[in-house]
Amino acid sequence: MVLEFEGIYRKKEIPKDLILEEDRIDPDVTWVYYKGLRVGLIKKTSRGKVYITHRDFNLHFFKIFEGYGISLKVLKELKKLKVRRIIIIEKHGSGEFVLASEINDWFRYGKEYVYEFPYGTKDKQLVLPRIYFDIIT
Repeated sequence: MVLEFEGIYRKKEIPKDLILEEDRIDPDVTWVYYKGLRVGLIKKTSRGKVYITHRDFNLHFFKIFEGYGISLKVLKELKKLKVRRIIIIEKHGSGEFVLASEINDWFRYGKEYVYEFPYGTKDKQLVLPRIYFDIIT
C-alpha cells in the first residue's frame, strides 16, 4: 500500500507495524518506523545501503548479552532491501561512539530475545554482542 501526501513524499507500508518514509529533502534517505516510533534511517551510499539508529547505553544496552537489540521484523526487512551495514550511534554518558556491523553478523551471531512492550505485545529481537561491532570513536 502506497500513500501519497501532498506530492511531497510517500509512505510505504511494509507489514502492518513497519513503515518506510522517503525523506522530504534527501532522496538517499528513508526513515524507518516500527510500532509507531522512528527507529532509524536507511542511507544510500557509494558502498551500498546503511541502516543508522541511535541507542542510549543506559536505556538500551542488554547487559545479559553485552549488546544491542533490533527487532527481527526490522532486520528481515533491512536484509530484503539489501542493507549491508548497521551503524548504531551509542550515547554513553556525555559522549558518543559509533558502532558498525555487517547485517549478516546479526543473523549469524545475534542472540534471540523476546521483548515485551509496556502495553503487552511481544517482539522478537536479535541482540548483537558488542564484540561483533567495529567501534569508531
